[in-house]
Formats: sequence, structure tokens, C-alpha cells
Amino acid sequence: MENTNYYVMLFHRRDGNLVASSPKKVSDYVAAIGEAQLRVQEAAGVIAFALTGESGSGEYAEFEFIFKTGNVPDTVPGVWEPAE
Repeated sequence: MENTNYYVMLFHRRDGNLVASSPKKVSDYVAAIGEAQLRVQEAAGVIAFALTGESGSGEYAEFEFIFKTGNVPDTVPGVWEPAE
């Protein structure tokens, strides 16, 4: 059975480099957007994203950006890299 998990990740500037925080899991799509908008003032950038995949396998078939603002990469370090 597929399930969708929602996350928010902050990005900070440290010594001139963009550093990602650990993704914070939230309950749903609306909570992801709300949390991202709430936290945007304390970071260089924020993304909210969804991962959809098989329940329990830890493997995700689909990645979706939900909200993205500020200075953020086009990937999610340690979570998602685009296919080449």
C-alpha cells in the first residue's frame, strides 16, 4: 500500500555554505505549507515536500515539492536527487 509522508526542511548559511537541517515530518499537505511559511523568517530558505511510496519499505517512488522559498537547492540533500 502506498502512503505519502510530508516534510519541511530549513536551509541556513554557515561559513558561506548552504547547510540543510534534518527534515521535519508533519501530518499532511496543509501542515507542511503552514510549517514552511511559519519557519521561513528564521532560515535562508525553506522547502516543503512530499514522498510517496510503499508503506514500510522506506523506498519512495514519487517526490513532489509543495512549497519552496528563499535560497534553496533544486534537490533535497540525502533525500532526493533528480534522475539524470
